[in-house]
Amino acid sequence: MPLSLAAAICYDPIIINPEINKTDVYIYGAGMVGKKLLAYLNAHGIEVRGFMDSDQTKTSFDVMGKRIYGREFLISLDPEAAVIEAGKYYQEIDSIICGLKKGVHRYFCMSMNLFPDNTLLLQ
Repeated sequence: MPLSLAAAICYDPIIINPEINKTDVYIYGAGMVGKKLLAYLNAHGIEVRGFMDSDQTKTSFDVMGKRIYGREFLISLDPEAAVIEAGKYYQEIDSIICGLKKGVHRYFCMSMNLFPDNTLLLQ
């Protein structure tokens, strides 16, 4: 598909899986993609409770009013919670999540650098 046609079809920056829990959501990855995702989800009525990140230098701080927890926080999550893996390391993040909390609902969000507006995709 030519880039211009793809960009025309993908005018909405995020596709949200309708099965996501809209009140108990965490974003794993407190970088640029995670921050953009938080802003978008907030604007669309999805409550994000906080971030998780593997980088221990980021933990215990707040980003955009949300606490950043370390990966061990996964163990305490409610089984119905949703974790969105944000960023280019989503496959590594998925391995971490599966190793610590197999039953959690996982989604991923990655930057689509092919598109001029840094389109995001959430599946």
